[in-house]
Amino acid sequence: MSIASGPGIRGLLAALAALAALAGLALAGAAVAQPAAPPTSADEAAVPLDKLTGLAGAAIAEVRGDLVGAFKLYLEAAETGDVRAQYLVGRAYNLGSGVAEDSAKAVVWYRKAADQGDHFAKGDLGLMMLFGRGVAQDKAEGLRLLQVAGAAGATASQSNLCVIYVQGGVTPRDPKAARPWCEKAAAGGEAPAQFVMANLIRFGEAGFRRDDRKAVIWLRPAAEKGFPQAQNLLGVMTTNGWGADKDVAAGLGWYRQAAAKHELYAQYNLGEAYRQGRGVAADQQQAMAWYHQAAAQGHLASEKLLADAYEVGAGAPVDPIEAFQWWRRAADQGDATAQAKVGLAYANGVGPPQDPMLALMWMRLSEAREPKRVPTLEQAAARAQLLASLSPQEIAEADALARSWRPRCVPDKACP
Repeated sequence: MSIASGPGIRGLLAALAALAALAGLALAGAAVAQPAAPPTSADEAAVPLDKLTGLAGAAIAEVRGDLVGAFKLYLEAAETGDVRAQYLVGRAYNLGSGVAEDSAKAVVWYRKAADQGDHFAKGDLGLMMLFGRGVAQDKAEGLRLLQVAGAAGATASQSNLCVIYVQGGVTPRDPKAARPWCEKAAAGGEAPAQFVMANLIRFGEAGFRRDDRKAVIWLRPAAEKGFPQAQNLLGVMTTNGWGADKDVAAGLGWYRQAAAKHELYAQYNLGEAYRQGRGVAADQQQAMAWYHQAAAQGHLASEKLLADAYEVGAGAPVDPIEAFQWWRRAADQGDATAQAKVGLAYANGVGPPQDPMLALMWMRLSEAREPKRVPTLEQAAARAQLLASLSPQEIAEADALARSWRPRCVPDKACP
């Protein structure tokens, strides 16, 4: 059975996208404080909403689900200079919680709180500056603020630094620089950092020795906190007996928990389990249903499995149009096999309308992607026929289309 452990150490951006609590910024979770003071007595909890005051009242309103009322009370306190309220107003504007999302206003209030020494605010302001959201991008200052917050013990900022240095992109990838931040945040209970630690240990990076058992030690608390990528990976490790006692049923249970949170690799893994009958009774319809969910999120292997199923009628009725649509989605990600399939479909007019120039374009892309790939006899014959029937100008135009093509941006790959 083919399994998907996730995007691996170099693809953590996808795995951590689910934690983009700050509208795409908080890669490892926002440095979000809890409500100021939850109700401590029955009398306090019974206060009518319109009688609530101060930070304690705002916290009660938030617990009751009155986010608009909570924001109004936080704002009143923030305008008097209360540092925690200023941070919480910034958070509300950043998340669109109880007020319309407004990155610029979030920055204003984060800065007010940060200027008074609030480390939560420094961490979130650092993220805003690092990614240029609501403020001019300033990577150096953004990293500095995150480091200040992390050094002060803000575990969410430590976790963000862990992820940022391991992932790379906004900064050069540097697992060794990430390690101390990962260790602090993981020890502090930050699930994303625990997940990253597990991957660093699995792959033997940042000076760690490869050790599946130690990786599982970090994975388990992250999974138990509900972090879906950790749940999927723990499912993989448990199902296969890597670093843990082999237990297929328990592994499937972790897949189900992760899949319920829309984790695409877990959805694919459940599809494989049903297709192969591993730990469950084989059920092609269930397999197809899980592949559909993963493919809808851009999971390449699921897209190809669906395309093949509709092409040959394995687990689904033969449907050339549906098959072509899934081959095209996979081809748009740059898969050479799918690109050759799309080229043949355009050449024969099976699925899409016949289009010789598009057929040649996709065949050229497939050849460029995998020059050593041997085409099927049908693909080779179709290519030869295209080159014989198209004019030199049409061939040149098809080649120009191939040169201008760019892959589709999907969650588990960097956007071009």
